[in-house]
Amino acid sequence: MTAQARKRVAWIVVLTLVVIALVVLAILYGGGSGGGGGGY
Repeated sequence: MTAQARKRVAWIVVLTLVVIALVVLAILYGGGSGGGGGGY
């Protein structure tokens, strides 16, 4: 695996984790109020 490929994979993993975290936060904070229309 080249360094460039490893860096790309690392970015994909990081972005995926960030997206998951945002979804979880949206569910936790937005789900309590009747599924609310998003907290943003």
